[in-house]
Amino acid sequence: MPLRRTDGVILRTYPFRETSKIVVLYSLHFGKLRLVAKGARRPKSIFGGSLEPITHVKALFYHREGRDLHTLSQADIVYSFQGIKEDLGLLGYASAACEVVLRWTPGEAPSPLLFRALLGALREMERKGKGETLLWWFELRAAEILGHRPELGRCVFCGGPLKGTPLAFSPASGGILCPSCASGEEFSLSQGAARLLARLQALPADRAATLSASGRTGEQIRSVLRAFLAYHTEERELRALDFLHKVGEV
Repeated sequence: MPLRRTDGVILRTYPFRETSKIVVLYSLHFGKLRLVAKGARRPKSIFGGSLEPITHVKALFYHREGRDLHTLSQADIVYSFQGIKEDLGLLGYASAACEVVLRWTPGEAPSPLLFRALLGALREMERKGKGETLLWWFELRAAEILGHRPELGRCVFCGGPLKGTPLAFSPASGGILCPSCASGEEFSLSQGAARLLARLQALPADRAATLSASGRTGEQIRSVLRAFLAYHTEERELRALDFLHKVGEV
């Protein structure tokens, strides 16, 4: 088994047998990896605290060709995102961003663009404290990178301008519909929500972090992006966001 080295963000971990863990890592060079960290649950494990979710690590692992489970040899922390982990709201939104990657990416299909987008979203969440806005930004960026970019600048059906109200968003059609093309069965969208979605799609993470939405606009964007993700992953709610709803953080 060849020994490989890569940067990665830990998306999740779960117990494996009596003393070990499975680590799901989104890596720069290999995409999404499932790694066995042998003995990681023992009190004096060589991995220490390096295997917490939402941690940027340099990983050394034995790659088993043709298998979907590999063996982690070493994980050194590059950045722990401790500021996120100490804030319940930010932790929920960062966990949701990791969940997007878990759901939306196949195994071992690397995308350096997606890896950097995830790191960028996490860094700006910690710096600016804008968890939800940056989750929206990351969902749109991930959609574009993975080939599901929604049309937010013109009507996805007729190609005309997005004038008048109400606009509508169709996950199946892949974008916003003008009032003439909307059937009434899509998600209603105000002009303000449509403009904010388009800005989030166009801006880099640091500038997207300066944007915000509240009230009806925020509710519409939440509904639209949840529906869009569910359409492409066949799952309803991000579990991390469901948790935030239950504890009153959303």
